[in-house]
Amino acid sequence: MNTPFDMSFFLAFGYIGISIFVGVLLRAKIKGLQSFLVPACMIGGILGMILMNTGLIPLKVELFQAIAYHFFIISFI
Repeated sequence: MNTPFDMSFFLAFGYIGISIFVGVLLRAKIKGLQSFLVPACMIGGILGMILMNTGLIPLKVELFQAIAYHFFIISFI
């Protein structure tokens, strides 16, 4: 059965949210990240990048590029 709407955008936002949440947890538990003032979004982004490149997240890079493109355009509107 085909869905009327492609749910891959919601999956992408879910993965983004989970990776940022894990970044917040890692920053809270690892004192070295706090003392060097590493932002939680950077930790989560690096974690997400590693998971995307190893193939553990089954989404295409083009999907995240489209999301970033639209958010960039909306920020100027």
